[in-house]
Amino acid sequence: MGPFRQSRKNPLFFLVTGTGNITELASQALRPGLGIFSAKIQPARHGFAVQIELDGLTHPLGSVTVGECEEYSVRLTACIDEAVRANNPAIPVGLTEENYTLEVSSAGAERELRLPQELDRFLGPPIKVLYKNVEGKLETAVVVCQGKQEDGSYAFETYVSRRRKGKGKPKTLKLMTTEIQKANLFLDF
Repeated sequence: MGPFRQSRKNPLFFLVTGTGNITELASQALRPGLGIFSAKIQPARHGFAVQIELDGLTHPLGSVTVGECEEYSVRLTACIDEAVRANNPAIPVGLTEENYTLEVSSAGAERELRLPQELDRFLGPPIKVLYKNVEGKLETAVVVCQGKQEDGSYAFETYVSRRRKGKGKPKTLKLMTTEIQKANLFLDF
């Protein structure tokens, strides 16, 4: 079935466009210190599923507490319900106050970083990077970002886990952001 055809099994299934609008509504419910990491609205079995991932802007790892998620959920539900009553164009056709579910969570302890801007934000904690080496092959390393260099590259030092302290010297790695395929925060247990 093509993306623009309506499902016969579920009359509410259609392509939802303009998720930036839900991001706009989601931003209205924010309190200082919180940000939107991602915002999605998708057709669901009997309506819509709204999924929001929050970013703790003041926490060193971007963490958000369960309490902050709960408080935000209450505020966002009020914003969505008000937008539905006002026929706000940010609301997809067919969404009502009764036919959506809302899931609010933290972006996660090992979330993917947005490159390059979050490299500057997360100086210090370990990061798992997938990058192209000089030969063009993909490699993975757990590193600590040391910051941006004058030539535009980023300096990294290999991370020595808590279990391996004292075993081996950290190595330095310089990468351009174009060489980094993916980067995630890394937890060491």
